[in-house]
Amino acid sequence: MTGLPEFLDAICATAPDGEKEMWFNETDRFQIAYAKALCTDCPHLEECLLYALKHPAATEFGIWGSTTPKERDGIRRRARRRRRSEVAA
Repeated sequence: MTGLPEFLDAICATAPDGEKEMWFNETDRFQIAYAKALCTDCPHLEECLLYALKHPAATEFGIWGSTTPKERDGIRRRARRRRRSEVAA
């Protein structure tokens, strides 16, 4: 997949214009939690998260697949550790 995915019917894509920025709010914990909660009902939740995990530079900011950038970093870190331990075993 190249470029940003086009999840045209994703909850974030279909949100009213005044609400779309909540997926990129980095300071308001309420808006971050609300955006993440909305993501859980999105038909693209899994593929959105997979895209974000595979393309960290393109998804450096914002909520993707109901995760924050910090949470995605943690997922990537745990996956690297798991792969290393499997190789060492």
